[in-house]
Amino acid sequence: MFTRILNCLAAGWHDRDTTWRYFDDLLTDRRGGRQGFPANVLEELHRLKTFYDALNPSASDIWRSAS
Repeated sequence: MFTRILNCLAAGWHDRDTTWRYFDDLLTDRRGGRQGFPANVLEELHRLKTFYDALNPSASDIWRSAS
């Protein structure tokens, strides 16, 4: 149903900054008044972002956990 999103995530998966920006773009309404994703798709995107964040912590998270 959302093949374009899947393809974009797959293409940028190896680049942390690109993927984080893409998740941010998907999950933030910058145009206002948009319908948004169905609840089940939105929930899955949040789950996937949480999974991605766990695999690719930011540098500040790494340093924080080391202290």
